[in-house]
Amino acid sequence: MSRNKKYSDSWLLLAIVLLAATAPAFSMFKVAPVMDSVMADLSITAAEGGLISTSFSLVPIFLSIPVGVIVSKYGNWKFGLLALFSVAAGSAISSISTGMPPLLLARVIEGVGMALIGTVAPNIVNAIFRPEKRGMAMGILMCYISLGQAFINKLAPVLSPSADSWRNVWWFVTVYAIVFLVLWFFFLRNVDTNETAEVQTISVGNALKNSSMWFIAIAMFFFMLAMQGILMFYTSYFVQAKNLELSYAASICGYHGLAGCVGAVISGIIMDKLHTKKIFGIAVMIIAAALFLMVPAVPAKAAALQVIVVGFVVNLFPPIVFASMPEVCDNPTDIPISIGVANTLQNFGSLIAGIIVGAIIDSIGWNGVFIYAAVMAVCSAVCFMMVKKIRR
Repeated sequence: MSRNKKYSDSWLLLAIVLLAATAPAFSMFKVAPVMDSVMADLSITAAEGGLISTSFSLVPIFLSIPVGVIVSKYGNWKFGLLALFSVAAGSAISSISTGMPPLLLARVIEGVGMALIGTVAPNIVNAIFRPEKRGMAMGILMCYISLGQAFINKLAPVLSPSADSWRNVWWFVTVYAIVFLVLWFFFLRNVDTNETAEVQTISVGNALKNSSMWFIAIAMFFFMLAMQGILMFYTSYFVQAKNLELSYAASICGYHGLAGCVGAVISGIIMDKLHTKKIFGIAVMIIAAALFLMVPAVPAKAAALQVIVVGFVVNLFPPIVFASMPEVCDNPTDIPISIGVANTLQNFGSLIAGIIVGAIIDSIGWNGVFIYAAVMAVCSAVCFMMVKKIRR
């Protein structure tokens, strides 16, 4: 599909890609709301339940870069279909599983879907939108994780009212993925650009030698170290440090994702209006660092406002990362590889952030957590300063 395709067509495709991308997001977050039911029904321990949840997230760490290479060669349409098929198949297998081994295998299959969609979806946005409109489009796309988390958290209790009905959630994800697999097949079959087809050879080595790409990806890694660690313990922070009720603390933490969706869209609008990414990215992470340092001083009565403000600001950053990649790549086939690198470091940061923050809580306390987060945010800003190929 040419990048001169009608603007209205691009928005329709974006809507399909966004809603399709929520399918692996549903898979990522569907375990937590029904964890107790899964553990009771399968007679498994909390540690085994945790393994079911985290096994999904391990896959993108190892597959994102290879996926980027393969997508460069074979295109987005085929691997978008494979992503949705993986989610549907994995979720269906989970639905009929009666023990740990098949359930873990199914979670790995679903994780393949996330690894694929995490590269394919941003690559499609880069392909179908003109540069002056790409920022807002990328901002909208980056809402797929937050939308998936928010929606499945609300829907899961409705679909599984009893301890033995958790499989209803898995079947819902299966059907949802199949619906968007069909829509993807018909609406996005021409989505791959002619530019990709014109490049006869793909040089992974040249793509990986791009220092600006690495600085952007490492900036994303530091961002995840800062924010994901806090998110894992957000509810505990408000209960332990601010003496809030558990139910209230959990409910206000949900505002982070909603504010983040707004922030992601606003981020895209700012990039398109001001034609800036480098300065904007640096500014966002410096402001985030300042906010992290201010968190311990925020009174309990303003906790909800704090969650909203922090959620809005920090989620300005991911769209900047993924919208910047095309500007630093030397040819179109480098773009999915670069996105794969960013996804790998993003997922690795997410994996180890909780371990680091947990250790800080045990050894230093909550104030140390937010100092650490501020330092990581500054490191992210410094990495963006080192990017040479973005003019502004």
